[in-house]
Amino acid sequence: MKAIKTSSIVSLILFIAGALFIWFRKVDGSGAINDSANKLLSLGIWSILFLVIFAIILIVYLVQRSHLK
Repeated sequence: MKAIKTSSIVSLILFIAGALFIWFRKVDGSGAINDSANKLLSLGIWSILFLVIFAIILIVYLVQRSHLK
């Protein structure tokens, strides 16, 4: 259980760092200037990715918890 909590905290820190990077960068990888709409779209895609990761972590946690009983 400790490993799952640790991986959740590390994932949360990575999510926050990535979101801050996306929000404060001026130009993306292709050289296009980021405006508010592009930043929000990128943050939305970033959030969906991490929702999938957290769902997997939650499923693993629930399966492990049910096997311990």
